[in-house]
Amino acid sequence: MMKTPCFGFHFGLILLLSFLLSFPLPLRSDTRSVWNALQSPEYAWKNLTFEGKTATVHCLFTDSRGLMWLGTNQGLYCYDGVTLHPIDHETTSSLQIHTLAEGENGLYLGTHEGLFRYDFRSNHIQPVSPLLPKEIRSLLRIGSTLWIGSLFGAYTYGIDTSTIACRSQGLPHPSVYTWLHDSQGNLYAGTFEGLARWLPETETFQPVTIPPLENSSGSSHPQRFINCLWEDVHTHELYLGCEGCLLRYAPQTGHWQTIPSLQGQTVKSLGQTPDGQLLVGTDNGLFMLDGTITHHYRHDSRQEHSLLNDEIDCIHSPKPGWIAVGHAKGVSLTARSQAIRTYSWSTLTHSGEGNDLYALFRDSQGMWWMGGTNGLLRCSPQGTSRWYRPSTFPPSLGHKRVRSIQEDHEGQVWLTTDAGLHRYNRKADRFDSFVVTDSLGHYPANWVYALVEEPDSFWIGSYLGGLHHIAKSRFSSSTPILKADASLNTSHPFYRTDSLPLKNNLVSQLQRDRQGRLWMLCFRDPTLYCLTADQGCRSYDIQALTGQGPSHILLDAAHRLWCTVRGGAVVFEASQAPRYIRFPETGSDEEPVAVGKVADDVWVSTSNNVWKIDGPTGNVSLLPLPQRTFTAIYHDPVTRQVYLGGTDELLVVNPVMLQREPSDTFPSLVLVQQGKEPLSFADLQQGKTPQTLPYEGELTVTVSSLNYAPGMVQRYAYRLTQETEDSATSWKLLPEGTNRLTLSNLAMGKHWLQVKRVGTPAPSLVIPLWVESPWYLSSTAIGSYLLALATLIACLLAYLHRRQQRQLQEAERKQALESAERKLTFLANLSNDLKTPLTQITDRISRLKRRTQESETRKDLETVYDHTLRLNQQLQRALELQQAVRIHPLTEVQPIEAESSTEKQLACIARLIDEHLSNPDLNVHFLSEKSGIAPKTLYRLLKKYQGQAPLDYIRQIRLQKAALLLEQHRFTVAEVCFLVGFNTPSYFAKCFQKQYGMKPSEYGSKEASLLSTEEKRIDQSDEKSR
Repeated sequence: MMKTPCFGFHFGLILLLSFLLSFPLPLRSDTRSVWNALQSPEYAWKNLTFEGKTATVHCLFTDSRGLMWLGTNQGLYCYDGVTLHPIDHETTSSLQIHTLAEGENGLYLGTHEGLFRYDFRSNHIQPVSPLLPKEIRSLLRIGSTLWIGSLFGAYTYGIDTSTIACRSQGLPHPSVYTWLHDSQGNLYAGTFEGLARWLPETETFQPVTIPPLENSSGSSHPQRFINCLWEDVHTHELYLGCEGCLLRYAPQTGHWQTIPSLQGQTVKSLGQTPDGQLLVGTDNGLFMLDGTITHHYRHDSRQEHSLLNDEIDCIHSPKPGWIAVGHAKGVSLTARSQAIRTYSWSTLTHSGEGNDLYALFRDSQGMWWMGGTNGLLRCSPQGTSRWYRPSTFPPSLGHKRVRSIQEDHEGQVWLTTDAGLHRYNRKADRFDSFVVTDSLGHYPANWVYALVEEPDSFWIGSYLGGLHHIAKSRFSSSTPILKADASLNTSHPFYRTDSLPLKNNLVSQLQRDRQGRLWMLCFRDPTLYCLTADQGCRSYDIQALTGQGPSHILLDAAHRLWCTVRGGAVVFEASQAPRYIRFPETGSDEEPVAVGKVADDVWVSTSNNVWKIDGPTGNVSLLPLPQRTFTAIYHDPVTRQVYLGGTDELLVVNPVMLQREPSDTFPSLVLVQQGKEPLSFADLQQGKTPQTLPYEGELTVTVSSLNYAPGMVQRYAYRLTQETEDSATSWKLLPEGTNRLTLSNLAMGKHWLQVKRVGTPAPSLVIPLWVESPWYLSSTAIGSYLLALATLIACLLAYLHRRQQRQLQEAERKQALESAERKLTFLANLSNDLKTPLTQITDRISRLKRRTQESETRKDLETVYDHTLRLNQQLQRALELQQAVRIHPLTEVQPIEAESSTEKQLACIARLIDEHLSNPDLNVHFLSEKSGIAPKTLYRLLKKYQGQAPLDYIRQIRLQKAALLLEQHRFTVAEVCFLVGFNTPSYFAKCFQKQYGMKPSEYGSKEASLLSTEEKRIDQSDEKSR
């Protein structure tokens, strides 16, 4: 019986808690309200990690050229504001780099293996000297002297002289962890056992006594282990980071003090912002001392823009406005940018729930409204905030999806949601919900997308509900469902007296211009509708005009109507034809997701970019904003800042600061890498040095403005031209976070690579490139080609000459053969014709001689008879000559009766040689083809039985026949040459002289002289006989 009251109490408590939690309770921040968070800039951290590995950053250093260097436990890295570059990673990946200092054309690296030097020109890291200590923890360059602090003592190294000296005398402990060269010229060393000051006159250190100081618990003990030192440039006081506290020391007065807010913290690093705020890195995050206010920054797993790690090993702040800290997981950078500020939704609401923002608005009372897919956030200037979402209680919303927010002329705030219209009741701090339908109740405006105000009425556009027109006075009643005064839908497509050819009832956008015209867009409809009071309905086919369907419409400050499409926008101006404005090609999706007017301009947010269209001129420029999708754009007329809403974030942009030209918008860093060669840091001449690359080679160019502030987006565009002034070639955009472009397969010749930073008025950087000729187009190759061409032409001319000579020789040969043939025919015919008459004459003279008795007559007849006989002999010799040329066997060997196969083959060869002796092509191949005997067998037979090779044997037969013909004195040497099968008389003469020891012409003369002598001898004998 006693359990019942207890059960009722607990049950009532649960109901009470459920009731309280269901209200949209005000949001409270730990240190500031949402309103204050939006008014003042806040640090948002950008975290850099090492790809594929976890590295601890021990030191950060910016050299005289503006490059940031990172010393880690896995080597040396360079950061150009966009990309981390590993340096000589094969050498340094095993080095733990604790400190860095700049030298001539390089860096000095203090590592656990000793002192190393990185040369910018060779891009290699080499040890300096084996005489220097290992386990180096700090480096400080003063003039040409490098001070080295290690676990084994203090040393100096002469940069110009390479001299080494030990400087440990007087140190309270040989382990030196930090150096400080203050503004008064004093050198301090922080050691494991305290602080020491260098005395130049004695070249020794003098310990600085640290008195016992009280801590927060009231106890006192000396702090001796000094991790870091820093001088306040404004007060000239020294700060000492120790294990468990932060000490402040005034050398002028000798006063020591413990910083209470850092009591119990292990201070590992110190720094200072240019405006005097002290930065303290501990193993519990980063502290910022701003006068009496201490800010603490730590890692928050809910916050993407919080520190990545709390153990801060080093702090670096070389430029105003930004800070870099190194820790066990990489580097975190932050800056108080005056141009761009980013707020996460969790920072504004202190809740892990998100919201995709689609509507942003500041009303006439200064109250901020932010709505999206997860309700509505209201922020008042007084610091109170409330997050409205659906619930069963009156202050809640009817649906958590808020599509637009606006204020009417009476100062009432209206929301378009997926549960109709909502009107904010300021007195009751709740929303009144309304659903407007047509007169028949068939087309209710549940999913309201657009609301347009007229002086005494509203136009309401909804999904599936079409278009409704209703008087404002109708909303004074408490009835949640109202019937419209007029409706426009597919069932009733009449506007006044005109019929509107609606394709559906999916109204998405409404705008009303100062002429009273209502502009309307529908989903999945390529038409833009214009409803006028006096001219009826007009429609514009946006699809036909641009090739793309419309997405959004907007009236700018000059009452120009803009209709956005994928990749551009159409502007409608008074008394002018619609003008299509295209966005430059980016290679990404340019589907508009939000549009807003900003002063005289129009901003269009697409899936990846934010574009600015200049209202008067229509010029388009890409804004240097983070490459994310922003679904809401709102220009605050009070602060003149632009608020961009996205997924769980709010971006605040100052358009004036964004477009202002700072000194670091021009790309000041150009790193060049050819092929697989390492990145070169030797030439940073802003692209003035022409780059040469081989044909079909690869060139990687890294550009940067050396702006390390994470708020400013470094996004670059480039184009490759073959003329310095080329406006026809379009720019190509590099993705956000990419500042490296690779060029390959370029045409030979001169090119100009132009690079500019997106969204800034700074001029483009022009890098001249020269692509060498391929090896087959080099000067050596061209010379070889010309030589080969000349040789080819010479060979062709020689071939043509030889062919012409052969043709002439062949013509001469044919002419000689024809002449010889005519001679032979003439002699043969003459001999045959004279033979019979001459025989008869000889017979008659013989008879007369026998009958004649007179001596004188007989003597004359005998003389005639002798001449007749001699003539007969000449005729007989002519017939024999013809037979020798045409019939006589060449070998002078009588045919034999072939019995064996070898004899048959030899007889066949002899016959073929005899028949084809005058053929110049008579050779071994010819005989083999005609006889069917293999060339080797033919060679072996002639060599064995004739004692000669086939060609020598054929040449011998030809020369024998030539000698025979020359003996007849009937043919010229040339005719004989061609009759026996020689191609040229010169070669024939050479062979004949070699065979007979004299020229063919001499051989004929000798035979003629012998014949003449023989004839004279015969004549003389005849005379004697007579």
